[in-house]
Amino acid sequence: MRMLVLHFIQLAAAAFFPFCAALFGRYPANPLGGVFYIGCILVYMGASLANWVGARRWGAMSTEVTQAEFARNRNRLLRGCLILFALFASYLVRVLAR
Repeated sequence: MRMLVLHFIQLAAAAFFPFCAALFGRYPANPLGGVFYIGCILVYMGASLANWVGARRWGAMSTEVTQAEFARNRNRLLRGCLILFALFASYLVRVLAR
């Protein structure tokens, strides 16, 4: 059930991408568009990370995935989330400073 909820969150973020991209494309000078766009990507990446870690923890991952592969992909997703969070925070500071 938990994996299903995480997948629905990831799918909802993917479905929200076109709106965020259109908002960011139509108003490129407005940092609020960037907040929505990067926030959407951050939710998607966070759900991906949670799915990856959850699959291992809840026994839903293939036994063919080695511990090294799991750790490499988990670290890649975690780095991506941290970079996106830094971008999200910088855009949010710009929005709040106005």
